[in-house]
This record gives sequence, C-alpha cells and structure tokens, in this order.
Amino acid sequence: MQASFRLGTSAEVESFLPLIHAFYAVDRHEYDEACIRPALMLLLAEPRYGHAWFIEVNSEVVGYMVVTYGFALESGGREMLIDEFYIDTAHRGQGIGRQAVEFLRQQCRTEAIQVLYLEVERHNTAAFAFYQRMGFVPDDSTFMTMRIAG
Repeated sequence: MQASFRLGTSAEVESFLPLIHAFYAVDRHEYDEACIRPALMLLLAEPRYGHAWFIEVNSEVVGYMVVTYGFALESGGREMLIDEFYIDTAHRGQGIGRQAVEFLRQQCRTEAIQVLYLEVERHNTAAFAFYQRMGFVPDDSTFMTMRIAG
C-alpha cells in the first residue's frame, strides 16, 4: 500500500485534532485540547519549530506525524524528534509506518539533521518492536520532565 505525506497547514487544525485525540487514547496520554490546540497552531504557523504531516493512502487521511527540531553538541548539531506518530488501526501492518520512517529519514538528509529521535511508551511493545526493526536503538538516557507554569 503506497502512502503519501502532506504537510499540514494552519487552516487544518480541526482536521488534526481527532487524529491527535485517537493517538492520545492509544498512548494513554491525557487529551487536553486547551493545551494542544494553541501548541498545534503555533507549530503549523512556525516551521522553525517543526512540522505536522498527514499520512494519506489513496487521498484518505489514515494518520499523522509531528516532528520538532532541537540541537545538541553530542549529536553533532541539528536533531529531529518524532513527537507524535499515529496510523489508524485499520491501516497498521501494511507498510505505511515503514514508508513514514523512510520519509522522515529523507527529510533529515535534506535538512542536514544529524540524529532522529523518538519517544515510545513502555506499554506499547508493538511500536517498540517496529522502531527497532526500523533501526532505532534504545539509549541509556532517560527523559525527565519539569513543567514550567506560564
């Protein structure tokens, strides 16, 4: 099954939100639209932060990806983080995820990005196995979080 990847625009916030809601349910994240909506609007308006793509098959949206940018000396410069990656249940296991990762690898080459990161939930063993098959390796670092109140 051939997938295509279409860059989302600021006018498509409403099209992303149901996909994000579905992803958060799978990944067991709290869906807080009051937090997500303005962040998504900023991301779509400011490409320097990253990008959001729709994943399509035969012009039907079957998922989405969000990537953000970073920079680290230990990486040798620019980094890309796959922040969110979702394919609906009916379209999993058909090679779409593999095509999406290959698309992102090419984006990294085009944008001179040295390292591609992602975060996977411990409970999502299928995703963990998929990412390992695609060449991602767990590292010894652990994400730690501190929320900064506005």
